[in-house]
Amino acid sequence: FFEKRKIKPGLILMGDGVVVTGIGLAVPGGIGAGAVAARALRGESGIGPLRRLGNLGHGCAAGGEVPAFNLDESLRVPKNIKFMSRSVECAVLAASEAVSQAGGLGDVDPSRFAIYTGSGQTGLEPSEFFAALEIAETGDEALTYKHLGGRASRLVDRYWSLRTLSNAGLALLAAEFSAHGPCNN
Repeated sequence: FFEKRKIKPGLILMGDGVVVTGIGLAVPGGIGAGAVAARALRGESGIGPLRRLGNLGHGCAAGGEVPAFNLDESLRVPKNIKFMSRSVECAVLAASEAVSQAGGLGDVDPSRFAIYTGSGQTGLEPSEFFAALEIAETGDEALTYKHLGGRASRLVDRYWSLRTLSNAGLALLAAEFSAHGPCNN
């Protein structure tokens, strides 16, 4: 058992390490633990009309989507937003809330700050390819991919491959919080 000492609100010292105690959420039920809890207490669902993808001609027009939010002004390293998929943006928002609830990082030594995540490959966002596929579409299924070069290929975002790496979230969280300790996914 580790010796536990409360060192400031939200931070508990365990042995030689520091445990950040806070919770952050970016889920279909809302942004932020307080908003999600309030919505749950009112008995409201996070399921609603699909906005980001539309119904794309499918029979399903509803699903669980995380509400829109903007990270641009809250990032310590704003240029990293171009490397973030939607799932990574949600992770950064939730982690930022958790750290804030824990009282911030204060004077935590960056070499003793670690981040551990559990994430699979984040997946491709279809919207990154829609414009290219629309131009390449000829109506003949056999020829569609033949037309993906030239103008169509320039419409595919050049950072899509970085956004799909399973450790993208971990790397961008470590950069955002200046975590120089061991980080692992």
